[in-house]
Amino acid sequence: MGEDAAKVIATYFDAWKANDFTTIRSVLSDDVTFVGLLGRADNADDYVKGIEGLSQVKSDIVIHKTFVDGLDVLTWFDLHTTVAPPIPAAN
Repeated sequence: MGEDAAKVIATYFDAWKANDFTTIRSVLSDDVTFVGLLGRADNADDYVKGIEGLSQVKSDIVIHKTFVDGLDVLTWFDLHTTVAPPIPAAN
């Protein structure tokens, strides 16, 4: 089970790095929710729109560590943008 969760998150981050929003959408549940410093989304389509917007200033994503515990996955990464210094984040 954890292996599948790790594959999903790897697919998600690979797609985000490549600005492949179709693949990002394909690994999200329709009812995904997100609440964070940069916004809020209450479904997968709104979430992808937010990531598309953020990706206009994203220059890199550097993953430091991915932790997997069953179906729970946490990824520690730095989000690099063209408008601010790298931002450490957990997802």
